[in-house]
Amino acid sequence: MNDSRRDRWVLNDIEAFRDENARLIDALNACESERGLLGQQVSELENEFALVEREHQASLHNSDLYQKMFDISPVPKLLLTPNMDMMVANPAANNFLQASDNEPVKSFRRYLQKEDSVAFIKAFRQWQSGGRFPPEQVFTLKTGQSFTIEIELLDNVFASTQPPVFMVLYPVDFTRITDQSMRLSQLALQQLREAVMITDSRSRIISVNQAFSEITGYESSEVLGQTPAVLKSGRQSDHFYHEMWQHLQAHGWWHGEIWNKRKSGDIFPEWLQITKIWDSYSNQTYYVATFSDISPRLETQKRLDRLAFFDSLTNLPNRHSLQNHLDNLLLRKRQQESEKPFAILFLDLDKFKEVNDAYGHSEGDRVLIEATQRITVNLKDNDYAARIGGDEFVMLITDLEAVDVPSLCQRLIADLSAPFNIGSRQHFLSASIGIACYPDHGYEAEDLLRRADAAMYGAKTLGRNRYHWFDMALEEKTALNHGTLQILREAIEKPLERIEMHYQPLYDPNGQWQEAEALIRLKQGDELMYPGSFIELAEHHALIQPLGLALFERICADLAEQALPDSVRVTVNLSVMQFSEEDLIEQLEKRCQRHGIRLDRFNFEVTETAAMENLSLVEKGLVALRQKHCRVLLDDFGTGYASLSMLRTLPVDILKIDKSFVDDIGHSRVDNGLIIAMISMARALGLKVVCEGVETRQQADWLTAQGVDYLQGFYFKRPQPLAGLMATI
Repeated sequence: MNDSRRDRWVLNDIEAFRDENARLIDALNACESERGLLGQQVSELENEFALVEREHQASLHNSDLYQKMFDISPVPKLLLTPNMDMMVANPAANNFLQASDNEPVKSFRRYLQKEDSVAFIKAFRQWQSGGRFPPEQVFTLKTGQSFTIEIELLDNVFASTQPPVFMVLYPVDFTRITDQSMRLSQLALQQLREAVMITDSRSRIISVNQAFSEITGYESSEVLGQTPAVLKSGRQSDHFYHEMWQHLQAHGWWHGEIWNKRKSGDIFPEWLQITKIWDSYSNQTYYVATFSDISPRLETQKRLDRLAFFDSLTNLPNRHSLQNHLDNLLLRKRQQESEKPFAILFLDLDKFKEVNDAYGHSEGDRVLIEATQRITVNLKDNDYAARIGGDEFVMLITDLEAVDVPSLCQRLIADLSAPFNIGSRQHFLSASIGIACYPDHGYEAEDLLRRADAAMYGAKTLGRNRYHWFDMALEEKTALNHGTLQILREAIEKPLERIEMHYQPLYDPNGQWQEAEALIRLKQGDELMYPGSFIELAEHHALIQPLGLALFERICADLAEQALPDSVRVTVNLSVMQFSEEDLIEQLEKRCQRHGIRLDRFNFEVTETAAMENLSLVEKGLVALRQKHCRVLLDDFGTGYASLSMLRTLPVDILKIDKSFVDDIGHSRVDNGLIIAMISMARALGLKVVCEGVETRQQADWLTAQGVDYLQGFYFKRPQPLAGLMATI
């Protein structure tokens, strides 16, 4: 091989080597570059792996922390499936539910009482549907423990189509109840209508309620830190507060009535109760005071006391007050061994009841007020007057050396006899006064009042409008009256057993009778009591109205029992007091119906004096009787002061000339003339005439000659039971 070829080959080899080397270098450079890129990527991956590792370690740490927190929480916590099965429960929940860790999957509802299980399902399904789970609703376990629930869906923690439900149970324990109780107590304290003030051991005010501010006028900010002395009125002495404090320390409480002062300066009464309280927690003593303003109660009590001791119409002391006053007076007499006399005047207004019945209680009240003024103006400052009921007054005259009792009584009678001008009407009353004296007539209040009352009744018996001293004869009469009152009440209660009616015929000029007057008798054992012994007593004790109805009951029973012919009319006496009964006609008809008797077969008789003194009342009643086709008699005609104009308007059918005129027939030209005049007047008015009290043939013949329509008296027949008259009809 020549050198040139060898050189070209060498050169070619060198060039090829160089190219290969260049390629290798390029390849190496490319590899180096790729290795750097790969290293960077590896480094980035290593960094990512390190971050993932750190996050993983942190996650494991947090999960462990959360698990520990879940496990050690004192509050019961659970994870539930959407079907309300328990997935996980912390120890507190297991303990609360009394569940075991090794129990299989269990339903939360099985731990609830039956009705609460139903309520839980309803609330849970409502929550799953987007509603609100009620946090205030209380559920109860079968163990009896109550609790409320807070609930949350853990959809942001668990990537699942059915994430679990996180539930926290809050037992309704003593602390919650206590908190609620404290809130209620505070609310009640503020709503309480009694004022409440709490002070510490040094008597500094630390709390008041709203009622305290309303009653005292002080806001809480004005009294906090002050002592209760801010309310002190000055009404109570230092001794009072010392005694209060001593009792409070000894017994732990005090209560009583006290006067305090408002912020405005007004003094008011309050009922105060203080209780001492020891707080062992703070080792402090506190005082709780409650009080209320008792001003309205005291005012009411004052009014009640006045009603209890004073007459509301006249403002005079009443019977109860009189009794206390008299008892105290007699007690002082005994303590002082004094027999210095004093007098009791028992005053009754004559004819007052007629005013009351005729014109109503309102007019009667005005008369009583005026009478009170006339009575009290006659008394001295140390005398005492009381109204003890109706128209009765009692006066105590304690200084008999300064007061002449007879002169006082005469002044009282004169003043009370003067007309009472009430509106357009005048009323004429009088007074009957009974007098009893200490010690002559007794040492006890009851005896003195009873004997003064008996003396007053004695004054009425003597003709009224006078005074009368007590004597022992009145005592006997009082005892008799008591027995008579008992008989009257029995007669009213049992008229068919205790009342006996006697009937006296009214004879016509031919000696025949078709009318009779019914006269009452009361049975007293085997004897009979006549009207003169009990009518006035019945009137005085307001028994005349029921007695009148009782005797009418007896009359109806007699007519039915004896089958008296309907043609015979019976005359019944009515007291003017009976006309004050608005249902008088109704009561009479009721008794007629009970015995099958017609009301229109009766005549009703009223005295002239009573009719004239109570004209409007009597007229109204007589008109009502006439409308029932009853006839009306005016009794005792000529003894009163009836005028022709009154007789013309009064609905009367028959005039009954009083016995006092008949007695002197043939002996007194004056009485003869009066009888003839009365007969003529009756004829002019179209009235019939009855003469009562006919006892001789001379009287009967003379009256018949004068044209009298009916004669009545012992000359013809004495009153007797109806059965004895039946054969003479």
